[in-house]
Amino acid sequence: MTNLIRLNDKGIRVYTSRAGSTHGPSVRWAGRLGKLVKHNRDRSLAYVIWDGNRSPERVSVELIEPCAVAAE
Repeated sequence: MTNLIRLNDKGIRVYTSRAGSTHGPSVRWAGRLGKLVKHNRDRSLAYVIWDGNRSPERVSVELIEPCAVAAE
């Protein structure tokens, strides 16, 4: 089972505000999906591979929510 996630409203604001850092201004975070790879021990951080990336990124669990994608 693949755990797909997306950013919640708070996460979109956080990632959009730091657009000039790692990802550049062209990334549209509102529609971006990620695959949950693992959690840390206390489950406060998630390791996510965002579509278009190859390596996992640490993300606070407060910034993400599950994503249900319709089967095609």
